[in-house]
Amino acid sequence: MELNNLEGVNLNVEKDGLKNYGQALATACETTATCYNNYYIENFQNIICNYFIYMICKEFPDVKKSVIRKLVYEHVLDQVLSSDPVAVLNDDILPPLSQETKNGLQTFINPLIVELKNRLPSFTITKATQNTAPFGILPALRHILSKYESIIAENSTLQKRDSETGKPQDTVQSGEKKKKDDKAKHFVLPRIFSLFPNPGLQWRFIKIDSQNVTGLFPGSKLKKEKDETLFCFTQRYFYECFNFAKLKIRSLEDLKELPAINGKMFLNGMYTDGYTCRLLFCRRTEPSSLIISIALELDDFNTEEVNTYFRPCTVDPGRKDVFVSYHGDNDVRRLSSKEYYNMGGVTQRHKQEQELKKSLGIDQIETNIPSPKTTSHDTYILYITYILQHIDTLFNFYGFRTTNSRWCNYIASQKSIEDAVNILLNGSTKYNKQRRKNKKKSKKRRRSKIVDSLKSKPKIIKREHKEKFEEGDRNKMPLIIFGDGLKNKSQTRFKGLRSGVTDKLYRQLKRREKLGELLLVDINEFKTSKTCNSCLSNDLKNMRCGTDEKSSHIHQILICKRCNIFWNRDVMAAKNMLAISQSIWDGQGRPTVFKRLNAASNVVTSSHSSEEKV
Repeated sequence: MELNNLEGVNLNVEKDGLKNYGQALATACETTATCYNNYYIENFQNIICNYFIYMICKEFPDVKKSVIRKLVYEHVLDQVLSSDPVAVLNDDILPPLSQETKNGLQTFINPLIVELKNRLPSFTITKATQNTAPFGILPALRHILSKYESIIAENSTLQKRDSETGKPQDTVQSGEKKKKDDKAKHFVLPRIFSLFPNPGLQWRFIKIDSQNVTGLFPGSKLKKEKDETLFCFTQRYFYECFNFAKLKIRSLEDLKELPAINGKMFLNGMYTDGYTCRLLFCRRTEPSSLIISIALELDDFNTEEVNTYFRPCTVDPGRKDVFVSYHGDNDVRRLSSKEYYNMGGVTQRHKQEQELKKSLGIDQIETNIPSPKTTSHDTYILYITYILQHIDTLFNFYGFRTTNSRWCNYIASQKSIEDAVNILLNGSTKYNKQRRKNKKKSKKRRRSKIVDSLKSKPKIIKREHKEKFEEGDRNKMPLIIFGDGLKNKSQTRFKGLRSGVTDKLYRQLKRREKLGELLLVDINEFKTSKTCNSCLSNDLKNMRCGTDEKSSHIHQILICKRCNIFWNRDVMAAKNMLAISQSIWDGQGRPTVFKRLNAASNVVTSSHSSEEKV
C-alpha cells in the first residue's frame, strides 16, 4: 500500500529540488526497523546458548565442551524458550557422565534457567513471536550482559589485588591452592555483546521502489492507465527509466514474460549507492530432484573409468595455504592465503585506506569510541554523545569516495575465487603460460624491433626444452577429490591465520559442478598428513632448526625416519589422498594404515593391505 494514500500523510516533501524525499526517508526508517528485528531474531538463541556454555564450563572445567554443548542445545535452550515449568534433566542426554556430575549440573543450571524465564514473556518464544514483539527479550539479554560485566569486574579486582600483594613468601603450595591458581591462570573472559545493533558509518545504499521511483525520476511522462495495477505501472516506469539491455531484456514484453520463460520475476525495486546498483529479482523454487541430491563417492568409480574419462586431482585445503593440489607425477599446485587476498588488490586498497585514516586522524577517533556493549545508561549515553560529536567527520571520510573501492573489492572477491578454481582445472595464469597475455614480452618485442632497426644484433639461439607445466587431456573431465579436514571448521579462528576461504572454494566448486565443468568428490583425510607416502610409515618427526639448546621445530616439514625423505605436510597429504583413491578404484578398499581402528581390538595390520590379519 502506498503511504501517500493514507489520510493526513504527505510524503511529497521537496529537498534540494528532489520531490518525494519523504518516501525515501520512510524506506530508510523501514530498513532500520528491519535491522533491529533481524538483530534480535538472529542472535537471541546464540547469546543464550553461549551464556550457558560459558557458565557451565566455568563451574565444571573437567567436563568436555562437546558434552556441555549437547546439554545446552538439546535441553537448556528448550527449557528457556518454553512456557512450561523446568523439566528434570534426561539421563539419555549425558550418558558418559557419572550420576553425581549429572546431579551437580541439574542443581547448577536450574536456577540459571529460572532467572531467564522470569525475564522473558510468558508464552513460548519462537522466531515468529520474536518478529511480532522483538523487544520482549531485552530484559533477559540485559541480565546476561550484567552477569558478564560482574564476572569481568570481579576478575580485574582479583588481578589487581594479586599484583599489589606480589608473590607469596612460601614456595610450597597445597594441592587445593595450586589447583585454584591454575584455574585462575586459565580463566577466560566472557564475550560481551551490545543490547542494540550498531549501524556502520559506511556510504549507504538507498532503495528505489514503487513508492519513490516517480519522485526520483520525474522526467518520464508515463501515466497510469485505466484498470492498470500499481505493479504493472511501476514495471513500465522502471523499463522507461532504465536500460535493461545489459540483462538481455530487449522489450517490455520480455520483462513481463520473464517468469514464464526463465522462472524469474523483476520485483520493481533496486538498491543504489550512486556508483553501482543491484536489481531485485525472485525466482521460482525448483522441485527437489533425486539426481541433484545424489552425491558420488570414491566407491562409485573404478580404475578403467577414471583413466578413460577423468583427470583426477586431490585437494588438501588449509589455512596458511588455501589449498595444495596434486595432479600426478610432479605436478603440485599451491595457492597461499596471502596470494589469494592479493589477487584483486584488496590488500593494497586496504593499506591505502589505513594510511589515509592515519593521516586524517580518523584512526584516533575510531580508537577512542566508547564501547556500546554495556548495561549502564550513562556509559551508553557517553557512546551516543561521542558518535554525534564526530559524526560529520566520519561521514565525510566514509562518503561517496569509498564506493569505487567497495565495488573493486566486490569484483576482486569474485575474481579471486574463480582464479582459485581455474588453478585446479587448467593451471590458470599462475602455472599455464599459454593463458597469460604476455604484456612484458610484447613490450620487449616492440622495443627490440626499434633497436634492430638501428643496429644489427646477433641472433640468440634458444634452448629447446619441454614445458614444465602440462594441463592434461582437455577432453577428459576434471575429477576433484576434496579433503574434508576443514569441513564445518572453516570459521574456527587460529591466531595469525585467516579463515573462511575453504567454504567459498567448496561452494564455487559445487557451482561449477552444476555447470558440468567438473566432478567433485569428498575424501576422508584421516592420517594423510602423518603417513609417509613412500613407505606408508607413521614414524615421522618435525624438522628442527637452530642449535640444540634453542632449537624449534617446523610444523610444515616432516622427516621420515625410515626412508629419510623430507616431506611438506600438505604435499604429502595430497599424494596420500590420491593413493587412497587409486586403492579404492582398484577394488582393494582404503589402505589399513589410513583407517580408524578400534583401540580395543587385538589386530595385526599391514601398511600396504586393506585386509586385517588376526
